[in-house]
Amino acid sequence: MEEPIGLEEGWKDTHDSIKKIIKIIEGGSTKDFPVEESSNAYTIVYRMCTQKNGNHTDEMYERYSASFKEYLVESVLPAVQKLEGIEMLKELVQRWKNQRQMMRYLSNIFFKYLDRYHVIRHNLDSTRIVALKCFKAHVFDPIKARVLDAVLELIHTEREAETADHRLLKAIISIFCEMGLSDKQDAPAQDGVVTSEITLSCYQDDFEKEFIEQTHKYYARKASSLSEEESFPNYMIKAETFLQNEMERVKNYLHDSSETKLLEAAEHELLEVHQERLINKDTGVIALLANHATEDMCRMFRLFSVKSLQKGQQDGLQPIGDLMCKYVIEEGNGVVDTSHEEESVNLIERLLAKYNNFAGIVKDCFESHLVFQKALKLAFETVVNRDVTVKGKPKTSAELMADYCDRVLKNAQKVDEEEINKTLESTVQLFNHLQEKDYFADFYRIQLAKRLLMSNNMREHLESETILKLKMQCGSQFTAKMAGMVQDLSTSKDFQQNFEGEYPDGKIVLEEGRDGGKPTTIAISVQVLTHGYWPTYTSPEDLAIPPEIARCMEVFTEYYSNKQTHRKLRWVHTMGKNTIEMHGFTIGGAKKAKERKEGKKGKESKIHLTVSTIQAFLLLMFNNNERLSLEDIASALGMDPKELRKYMKSLTLQKEKILLKEPEGKEINPGDVFRVNYDYSPLKNRVSIPLVVMQTDEKQVQDVHENVQQDRKLAIEACIVRVMKARVTMQHLSLIHISEPTRLLSISYAVFCLKKKKKKKNKK
Repeated sequence: MEEPIGLEEGWKDTHDSIKKIIKIIEGGSTKDFPVEESSNAYTIVYRMCTQKNGNHTDEMYERYSASFKEYLVESVLPAVQKLEGIEMLKELVQRWKNQRQMMRYLSNIFFKYLDRYHVIRHNLDSTRIVALKCFKAHVFDPIKARVLDAVLELIHTEREAETADHRLLKAIISIFCEMGLSDKQDAPAQDGVVTSEITLSCYQDDFEKEFIEQTHKYYARKASSLSEEESFPNYMIKAETFLQNEMERVKNYLHDSSETKLLEAAEHELLEVHQERLINKDTGVIALLANHATEDMCRMFRLFSVKSLQKGQQDGLQPIGDLMCKYVIEEGNGVVDTSHEEESVNLIERLLAKYNNFAGIVKDCFESHLVFQKALKLAFETVVNRDVTVKGKPKTSAELMADYCDRVLKNAQKVDEEEINKTLESTVQLFNHLQEKDYFADFYRIQLAKRLLMSNNMREHLESETILKLKMQCGSQFTAKMAGMVQDLSTSKDFQQNFEGEYPDGKIVLEEGRDGGKPTTIAISVQVLTHGYWPTYTSPEDLAIPPEIARCMEVFTEYYSNKQTHRKLRWVHTMGKNTIEMHGFTIGGAKKAKERKEGKKGKESKIHLTVSTIQAFLLLMFNNNERLSLEDIASALGMDPKELRKYMKSLTLQKEKILLKEPEGKEINPGDVFRVNYDYSPLKNRVSIPLVVMQTDEKQVQDVHENVQQDRKLAIEACIVRVMKARVTMQHLSLIHISEPTRLLSISYAVFCLKKKKKKKNKK
């Protein structure tokens, strides 16, 4: 049986081994402590703690702590305290490495038994934690203020564009992190977990707090001077560089938990404090938008969209959005204010150019952020819904926008379809800001009807795609009539094909040929439309129809009645077009016309003239009359002379002068006499006279306004009925201010009309 080991005897051997370890560590030797001696040291400690007679476990635990204290106070602290600045930090790092090596030897080898049994049974700190506490209490705490100052000075030096030892800083920061020891005296140990654990309390309280405060002060000084000296773009470049440097600083040597606090401090001083002054500079937001500085605007969005500036009701982007909105309104108003100098289509085209420009900025530079989407929406709602004057005449944006769509879809400039689609897409986006969409719908339907019925190069798929775009913005009810019009056209084509199956090429025989000659025929193409979809068209009630045309109408009506027994046809002559033949004229233009006046005979040709139906009727009258006055023509056709003037104008006063009038003049006046211009000599044998119905006159505009107002009145009354059915009883003022009418109607005139109605009631 082995003899018990006495406390002093055993401790002397253990202490000698500890001294030998210290000598090896401080001497910088790369050799490990001999394995045999390590085993002997462990055996001595083990026997002293497990022997039944003279168990010295408590004493060995206490002397373990005392040995560290002795070493730290006598050797480590003096060596660190005598140095300053970087040298002190380097010495501290080296001493900390030595401390960790000693902990590895003593905790894992010599005193391993204490951690396995004694520490767990008595709920004590592990030998490693004891060593850490000793280092903190006897080395770190006495010098931590000096260490902090030295570290902050190094970081400040690095911020001033000088080099710093990142390894040294990282090592010092790790010491701050490991010095955070929290005691849990009342918590029992579980599964070998000791009662004290390492936290970030020391790092946060002794380093991070002061570091963040110094960061505030540093960037407050920097921002104050730079905001005065630098332009806004240059300031943003430097601010972004500062923030990137701080993120690199966290990556290089700071703890990850400091990133958010550090960036918030820098962002507050660099961006939030000086934001108003910066964005309102001469080189601020307005200048960036005006110069289309995309790179600077992208940088501005990156900087001011950071989370630290999005607090509660505050938003770092909102002031920028407000400035953008103000600038866009000014730019849009500038376009509208000069509209009297431009054609209406040019006004919408210029507004679209502005809209596409700013929409592109919102998408590409501001990542379609909600703040800027709202700013753009508010700005263009303000601009688009302004009163517009074009060439001295008041116009609505709805009318101008419908005219522009008509111009694009007619494609007079022969643009490819891809470009047309892009233009229409932008136009629909701009249309989305329009408040009086019901006005647009009526004007658009009028123009759509003319394109479908009168245009020679109408592309049905483009019309359908445009209607689909409008449907996506406003719903199916908004575009129901438009879609019905396009569908009508397709159905009408099918019906015409069936008609031509019975009447080849749609030709109707008026008179059989004599002596085996060709019969007299007229080829007709009838478009059958649904009354509810199309704009209301009127024809002169007592219009005198030539017999040959009346015969064609009679044949088609009979055919249609056999196919559709429950429908009735109403002929609209004002929307038709005819091709008539003119004989006895020469082709060749002004030169041939001059030769004919001089008596030289040229080769006579047949000219095909495309005119409106009513123009065809009045031209046919000159087959039997050389001269006719305006009143004679009006009486023969059964038309109002005022209405007849616009049909005569395009035949008499425009480029193609089919008729001559006496006396000459620029207007059609009562008493004017007309005759055929036999010197008329076109360049081609096919001539198209501009159709009067293709132009929107003032009466049509007035009719649209009246129809829209009537539709609004009916819609509001129906809405009131629905609300009252749900509420049964309501005060009139409550009905005026209630949200249901405006919500159900989604239009801005509901309250106005309700108030107007109340006034009428009071008058009664």
